[in-house]
Amino acid sequence: MKKQKNKGSDSVVEFILTCSVEELASLGKQKIAETLGLDPARMSEAFEADQRISVEQFIIREKLHRSVFILDEDCEISIDDLAEKLGFRETEQFAREFESYLLIPPQRYKEIIQQEQIKNSRTRAVGAQLEFQIQ
Repeated sequence: MKKQKNKGSDSVVEFILTCSVEELASLGKQKIAETLGLDPARMSEAFEADQRISVEQFIIREKLHRSVFILDEDCEISIDDLAEKLGFRETEQFAREFESYLLIPPQRYKEIIQQEQIKNSRTRAVGAQLEFQIQ
């Protein structure tokens, strides 16, 4: 028989996923529990049982997920600024978590994004030039 997920766990996931980057930066399990009217200890226990990950680790993963989107949108942002924006106390902690989760250091990921953007802008420029010549 399949174990049924806890509704509280689902509401915690939904809450975390709908936070803005600014809210996510300072988010902790105490704040989540207070906002959702849950007991912090019971919430953490139920969440970990359902999700197989702690609330804190889930928050970190969501921050890392968002960091990829931020870098994709703004590859000029420094890794220090990105780490601070996401609420990491130390850039090194962010870099370790990023590499552990994505298997690539954030600086290298940023370089790849920058190279792709350069390649795409060249392709667009060539395409526009060809379009101009055809007309």
